[in-house]
Amino acid sequence: FFYHGLKQDGSFIEEKSIMPTIPVLFGQVADDRSENMMEDFAKNEYTSDWGVRIVSERSPLFKPVGYHTGSVWPLYTGWTALAEYKSGRAVQGFSHIMDNLQVYQNWSLGFVEEVLNGAEYKPSGVCRHQCWSETMVLQPIIEGMLGLSPDALANTLGFSPHFPAGWDTVAIENIKVGKHILNFKQERSNDKIKFTFSHTGDVPLQVNFNPHLPNGCEVIRISLDGKTLSPVGNEGTVTIIVHDQADVEYNIRNGIEALPLIHHPKPGCLPEGLRIISEKRKGKVYKLKLQARPGAHEEFEVYINDHNAVKTEKAELINKNGNIYRFGVNFPEVDSKYAFQTVRIYLD
Repeated sequence: FFYHGLKQDGSFIEEKSIMPTIPVLFGQVADDRSENMMEDFAKNEYTSDWGVRIVSERSPLFKPVGYHTGSVWPLYTGWTALAEYKSGRAVQGFSHIMDNLQVYQNWSLGFVEEVLNGAEYKPSGVCRHQCWSETMVLQPIIEGMLGLSPDALANTLGFSPHFPAGWDTVAIENIKVGKHILNFKQERSNDKIKFTFSHTGDVPLQVNFNPHLPNGCEVIRISLDGKTLSPVGNEGTVTIIVHDQADVEYNIRNGIEALPLIHHPKPGCLPEGLRIISEKRKGKVYKLKLQARPGAHEEFEVYINDHNAVKTEKAELINKNGNIYRFGVNFPEVDSKYAFQTVRIYLD
């Protein structure tokens, strides 16, 4: 963890909070130094089913109605989501986006509250129609999930989308870069992803395109209007000059990634507790670290392409629909509020 601030006497404020997500978002912290901290923010101690608490439930300062000491702010939930996309934790980032988005369906309908209770899904007063809360539904989508970075003066758009692994088709309209308007479509099959760019503008738009693909997904060939493209640098970015329309195809194989958890809290409910803390692939083994309440049985889904799950540890396959596998997992009975389970999926 990183210190929250500096006191007048020169000592540090040692209380752990989600505020250090901002230097992570701004790229001031190396991924290997922020990993443990970002994992903590995905745990139940910080994450409810409606957003992220400013301090942990375990903090001596914690009060569910505390303005800065235990309540859930959509503002800070959005910051956390942005930092999660920045640090390669899109599964958790999308869950936090949806936590914010769901709030508009309750209380002041169509708006997002300024502050929510940290223990029960209900408002904590203050402002019912808070602009910064509503902004933090949109900004993590635009800068996080879509990875948009426009430069109107240079007629250039950086575009690094990281869609949930279960999305085969995507359509985005009216991406504005100065006087340019760009529309985008994705269509994915087992062995190919087709990206279609359509554009209107006085001059062509340069799109520096680098889509994030599921863990272990191999790109065999990239083509632009049927001609092979070569990525630029180690990050795999391809440069596309879009006049009216450009068709980009990625020939792919393999890939595995957990689907983000989507919560649907009802007013007055308590957090249900299933959290995806981390997910990593090493060779043909995909490892998920999960958290829930002791003794709970929970279910989660994983996108698996070109492989079969030949063996699992600490989970059982419930069903399969195309490339989406649904697993069940039992959590141990432990003498604490939450329990952990590490699931391994072995691929053929």
